[in-house]
Amino acid sequence: MITAALLPFAPVSPVPPVFAIVLGAGRSSRFGSDKLLAPLRGRPVLGHVLDTLASRAGSGLLRALFLVVRDPDGAEAQLGREAGAVIVRSPRAGEGLAMSLRAGLERVASTAPATGAAALVVLGDQPAIRRDVIDEVVRRWRITGAEAVRPRYAEQPEEPGHPVLLDQRLWPQVALLEGDAGPGRFLLGRAVELVDVPGRNPDIDTPADLAGFSRLENT
Repeated sequence: MITAALLPFAPVSPVPPVFAIVLGAGRSSRFGSDKLLAPLRGRPVLGHVLDTLASRAGSGLLRALFLVVRDPDGAEAQLGREAGAVIVRSPRAGEGLAMSLRAGLERVASTAPATGAAALVVLGDQPAIRRDVIDEVVRRWRITGAEAVRPRYAEQPEEPGHPVLLDQRLWPQVALLEGDAGPGRFLLGRAVELVDVPGRNPDIDTPADLAGFSRLENT
């Protein structure tokens, strides 16, 4: 078992710990190839996500970083190791997003304290994820103790924002999800603490999304 003391950037802190889980085991069926490895500004899409999270782990905001993958020997896993992430294999990833989320939460639960922790669920195909948003989501949870916290982006107010923070109290229920049900579907109808933030955080699902994202970044 890997303990928090052995994980990279796991400073001892009296504040409740937050563990980041990056979901990177999807099939990329709409992209036509592995979208997480597609180049964007000289780095793979997934690399941008991991870089941002590693910076927050390095600051002490996050206790540790976990990357869920299909292949622990693949290129995604190598990117994760370079970022200091713990690699989690999802043997049932082909059954849908829920299986990857469950695999990640199971591994985090084996490391987390018995009470007073949270998991920050991050999608590997959102390279625009921002440090300030992560900071504010975690801060809001530590202030309110809410069961779930997520951002609401000013340019995408009707879309469920990511990343999603799940308090430890919800983990057993999330572990019952099946198929493509992710944290968004699980939280429907539940009280969720919303954090209003500027901008947007688009997914990269198709080559057109990637091209549009690159053009937006260059304007």
